[in-house]
Amino acid sequence: MSIDIPDYGYGTAGACWDDEYIAAPILELVHSLGASRVLDIGCGNGEFCRRLVASGVGTVVGCDYSASGTAVAQASVAGATFMQLGVDDDARVLPGGPFDVAVSLEVIEHLYDPGALMRFAKVALKPGGYLIVSTPYHGYLKNLAISLSNGWDGHWDPLWNGGHIKFWSKQTLRRVAEQDGFAWEACIAVCGMPWMWKSLIGMFQSPIYEPSAAERHSPRPTHQS
Repeated sequence: MSIDIPDYGYGTAGACWDDEYIAAPILELVHSLGASRVLDIGCGNGEFCRRLVASGVGTVVGCDYSASGTAVAQASVAGATFMQLGVDDDARVLPGGPFDVAVSLEVIEHLYDPGALMRFAKVALKPGGYLIVSTPYHGYLKNLAISLSNGWDGHWDPLWNGGHIKFWSKQTLRRVAEQDGFAWEACIAVCGMPWMWKSLIGMFQSPIYEPSAAERHSPRPTHQS
């Protein structure tokens, strides 16, 4: 049985929400890693790809399941390449790879299978490349505050098709990355007072390729003049 996933419904270019508190630190992380090839997984209408191009990143590719998002991105963002592709698809078809860094802003909380994002990124990245993920923060004190203020109906709206279905703490974000072989590098909490932060930014390193035993013991080619 196939499941009809509704399109997110992007209609215009530009930021769809107040994302500066997320975009600025992620852009700083990308440049601190010296990345020249960057993939935006779940790029939406391409707004963060536009920022990457404007900041001087040489190769920028964005992918999203949303047909409307990738259409808007292709029409409005010069200097980047876009594909309609979801995390359950084959990342090997992406142009421009393998990538130094993959970013995914406020996407993982929407996914039925968040591990699919990790596996997709692992295929797209070069060995030892980096994945940077942001997601709304949910820890004990913040969840308690939402409960005491009777805020869950608005915060976790069951009528929002394509809305948030997975809520993340530092511990669970680390677990989902490590179970697919990523190494935990850093976690930054952004926007808000301690333990009531609005979002988390996690940075993970993909596995570094190790040659098989046969490759390690195979003779090296010799060159004769």
